[in-house]
Amino acid sequence: MVEVLSLRTYYSNMLNPTVFRNYDIRGIVPDELTELSAEEIGKAFGTLVQSKYGKNIVVGHDNRKTSAPLKDKFVYGLMSTGCNVTDIGLSLTPIIEFLTFEKEFDAGVIVTASHNPKQFNGFRFCGTKADPLYGNSIQEIKSTIDTQNYKKSMGSVTYEDLSEVYVKYMVSNFQFNKRHRVIVDCGNGTSSVISMNIFERLNLSVVGMYCNLDGDYPHGTPDPESNLFMQDLAKEVLKQGKEIGIAYDTDGDRFGLVDEKGTIYSNDKMLLLFGKYMLKDNPGASVIYDVKCTALLEDKIKEFGGVPIMMRTGHPYFIERMKGGALLGGEFSGHIYFSDKYMGFDDGIYASLRVIEILDKEDKSLSELMSAFPKMYHTEELKYPCNDNEKEALIEKIREVVKSNLSIVRVDETDGIRAYLNQNTWFLVRASNTSPYLSLRFESQREKDLNDALIYIEGLLPKFQRPLEILYS
Repeated sequence: MVEVLSLRTYYSNMLNPTVFRNYDIRGIVPDELTELSAEEIGKAFGTLVQSKYGKNIVVGHDNRKTSAPLKDKFVYGLMSTGCNVTDIGLSLTPIIEFLTFEKEFDAGVIVTASHNPKQFNGFRFCGTKADPLYGNSIQEIKSTIDTQNYKKSMGSVTYEDLSEVYVKYMVSNFQFNKRHRVIVDCGNGTSSVISMNIFERLNLSVVGMYCNLDGDYPHGTPDPESNLFMQDLAKEVLKQGKEIGIAYDTDGDRFGLVDEKGTIYSNDKMLLLFGKYMLKDNPGASVIYDVKCTALLEDKIKEFGGVPIMMRTGHPYFIERMKGGALLGGEFSGHIYFSDKYMGFDDGIYASLRVIEILDKEDKSLSELMSAFPKMYHTEELKYPCNDNEKEALIEKIREVVKSNLSIVRVDETDGIRAYLNQNTWFLVRASNTSPYLSLRFESQREKDLNDALIYIEGLLPKFQRPLEILYS
């Protein structure tokens, strides 16, 4: 009995509890996440998923140097519980989710840390038809590891590259009248393997930028939400005279865009474009967006004939709402969700092809299409370092101060604190679900009002560093 208890304590202690986040498991390798812990996570997930969905699991991994070893141990853990695993090797998050629709898989897992730096890695899970596994399910995985209460049976593993199923779907669902001139920046991430293949087979004039696999990410971690990451692409679009530049993150579920003039567009502005064109054929449909997105969406979606709904940040909440009937969804970080002609999950490659489809039909440049929307002064998402175990207390302190301030005209608590200094000026402070920081964002029609909001936050967060650049787009 003593040996059993000590073994349980060992496995419970070998995983930093902060890696069990709200909608994935993620941490620094090997300090917080090891190959041994990956095997235990596999056992716990295999036990959980069989009670909810079944035992046929598709598994893939991104191109981080730690991903394949973690995946191998995770698969071994899955098999020890009786799961039948199809290991598709190097892959993208959208491909895993796609295969839960197109193939008879009960669940899908990808080993990835998405936009986090190369020292991070983790696991993202979904059930059948990309049903998100998060929150209580993640905690159930942790508690199963703590108790070592695993199913025990003999499973199997099959190695099969299924990326062609996804590629053929994309190629068969798009057809362009023009040979659009495109630059694709993969940031040395996993999308390098797939995206160029799709674009070439669609007969687009495509140039690849950093589209060789390199898990060290020598040009910076692929993150299309980052203006700094997007700047190389913007320069190259201008240099080569291309129509559009497209960037993807490491695991391909997010994208970023640059127009022919080198203008970088945040994802919430692209949601305006998608909403305008999709609502023409779907009047009265819902368009969902997260609390980091522009205030323009509320009025513009109504103007286009849709119903705007602001939501908390996080792909599980968006996928669930898409399954509930929303037409279109978007998060500021680069996730776009389509139920119109697609399956409702976030897919950077699919979203970028929908942009090219609009360019093709309208026969206008991206800058011309985007000129229809007002410009706003705004910031990127700003990250204020904060330990995971301190975030909620700090948010609560800010909530008390903001709600007692009579100069604040409105406070929205959908996700964190989104406070309006006037009808056109707001700031957001929320706790990140994936990393040890607070997420902040600011927007206004007037630069002076935006600076007032920055000054206000400086009074609340003494170590806050205002951004070097105020964006106007």
